[in-house]
Amino acid sequence: MATNEAGAAPESPVVSARSAVAENEAGAVPIVAVEALTKTFPPTTHALTDVSFEILLGQSVAIIGKSGSGKSTLLSILGLLETPTSGTYRFAGTDTQGLPSRRLTAFRRDSIGYIFQAYNLVEYLTVRENVLHALDIKGIRGEQAERIAEEKIARVGLEERRDAYPQTLSGGEQQRTAIARAIAGAPQLLLCNEPTGNLDERTAASILDLLLSMVSPTNAVVIVTHDSSVAAACQRRLVMSDGVLTEQISGSDSGIDDGTDEESA
Repeated sequence: MATNEAGAAPESPVVSARSAVAENEAGAVPIVAVEALTKTFPPTTHALTDVSFEILLGQSVAIIGKSGSGKSTLLSILGLLETPTSGTYRFAGTDTQGLPSRRLTAFRRDSIGYIFQAYNLVEYLTVRENVLHALDIKGIRGEQAERIAEEKIARVGLEERRDAYPQTLSGGEQQRTAIARAIAGAPQLLLCNEPTGNLDERTAASILDLLLSMVSPTNAVVIVTHDSSVAAACQRRLVMSDGVLTEQISGSDSGIDDGTDEESA
């Protein structure tokens, strides 16, 4: 086991996340606050119905449920990729309903990071170049961008693969690259859609550990997952069923049906 400079074993990501939550619970403005959120796709598909919850900085939150339960639609709305049909979504205290597209683009670019199951790396760019590309979109270039890219690549343990192209990387290495890219701009909200879904059990556990280590008092991590072990490691669980938020469960609770089953995986 790795130790810190004082020689003590480092605090686990789950414990660190819960400590961050405790620091933020008193009087904190939620990074995410949704109220009576609905989403309808014509003609009659009700993807979300009357969904309400808050997420504070310092929290890791799993969104779980069967296929078709609305969890991916909810994640898209949280990422400002979709707009709700009705209801309120406040991001860092700002009501996003009716905001001009340039403001929404600025939020997505500057404050939200995305991690996908399929990695979505630029195939003709190296690990380092993928991270630099993300920084360039945010307007961060030159020596500052190089420094940040090196820091984030080191954070995910890919220093020796920094000049490798995605097609030469393992699944775990590709997802680590995607994480480095997503955190390069220091987002307040990190959204992960089935980030361990394409990985073997050992690699998935390593990626989960890495994601949870990202939680700090200045950000929150939200993970859509079918994996009960991933959900259980998060500080909170939001259980979706047929577009309805049926339960909000703290990480310390156990023995509660999470709404998933083997067929939904």
